[in-house]
Amino acid sequence: MPEQPEPNGWELLRGLNEVKTAINELSVGFVSQQLFVMYQQTKAEQDETRDALIQKIETDIATTRREKAKMWSAIGIAIVTAPAGVVIGLITKFP
Repeated sequence: MPEQPEPNGWELLRGLNEVKTAINELSVGFVSQQLFVMYQQTKAEQDETRDALIQKIETDIATTRREKAKMWSAIGIAIVTAPAGVVIGLITKFP
C-alpha cells in the first residue's frame, strides 16, 4: 500500500469545515433544550387550564340537570296535588 502524505494545514481546515457543515445541516431540525423546556411548561399550563375549564363545564352541566329535575318534580307534584286538593275541598264542602 502506498503511503499517503500527511495532510497539510489547508487540508485539515477544509476537513474541519466539512465536519462543521455536516453538523450544522444535521442540527437544522433540532431545537435548543431551553426552548423545549419552555414548550413543555407552556403545554402543562395549557393542559391545567383546559382541565379546569372542563371541570367547570361538567359542574355547570350537573347543576343545570339538578335544577331541571327539581323544576319538573315541582311541576309534577303541582299537577298531582292541585286536582287532589280540589276533590278533597269538594268532598269536605258537600258532605
